[in-house]
Amino acid sequence: MEEHQKAYVAGIIDSEGSIELLFKKCRKYRCRIKMCDDIVIPTISKWIGKDFNNPESKGLIIEISKNDSVRILTECYDYLYLKQPRAKLFLTAANIRRECTNLYTEEETELWNNCFEKLKIFNKRGKTDFVDNEPREHKFHWAWLAGLIDGDGSIIINRWKIGKRIIEKPTIQLSLTNHKTVDYVANILELNSKNHSDKREYRKQPKRIRIMPTNLIHIVPKILPYLTFKKELAQLALDICLLRQEMPNGQYNHKNVAVVKNKIEKMKLLNQNKYIH
Repeated sequence: MEEHQKAYVAGIIDSEGSIELLFKKCRKYRCRIKMCDDIVIPTISKWIGKDFNNPESKGLIIEISKNDSVRILTECYDYLYLKQPRAKLFLTAANIRRECTNLYTEEETELWNNCFEKLKIFNKRGKTDFVDNEPREHKFHWAWLAGLIDGDGSIIINRWKIGKRIIEKPTIQLSLTNHKTVDYVANILELNSKNHSDKREYRKQPKRIRIMPTNLIHIVPKILPYLTFKKELAQLALDICLLRQEMPNGQYNHKNVAVVKNKIEKMKLLNQNKYIH
């Protein structure tokens, strides 16, 4: 894979991937990516050289074997952020290179079990008070952020009431229960991150970044070449922001108003259709 492909796949794994160690009758390794779209999965399937399947349940899934998981996670490791500690535990356990329980030495069994227990805690992070303080060595790439937004981000039209007028503007939002990741992205983009309420009591309170039009104009061109799932939405959002710059104080009597309204309606329609083209 090329560098931008590795970074993008890392962003998708960070948002929609799962990295697991399983222990029933024997030790097993599982890495998979599941998304409810028909754009991202076929694209990265070609990049990583793995087929995807379409089960009866909603979404497409790439199931990755142990050896392929080791290869892919090793290639993408430097670009992973949220799941870099999980990838490290997975690769450490996989390095033992044995499948059957009775072939492990006492030291190897202890090492594998330690990785297994730690990974279980990481994978329950959204339902517990677990605080992720693991250090990272992240190699930032805009393609990684594009993958994260394609997975967990949203590009929507927000409404504000100013006096008697309703102003509609495009916004990019990224909301995650892993606060460390949100703070990291906020620091890179020089934005503020805020706690966001979640009505589901069993979930940890997520944190959110909101990219408003003023910053959107500068950020979208950097991620646009790498977006796949939400590329059209991002382009529409950028077009609207650029056109609005020509509108005096947002007044609705400008020549570009009709064009802006059409693009806003198109964004709403794409979001209603769950981004399916």
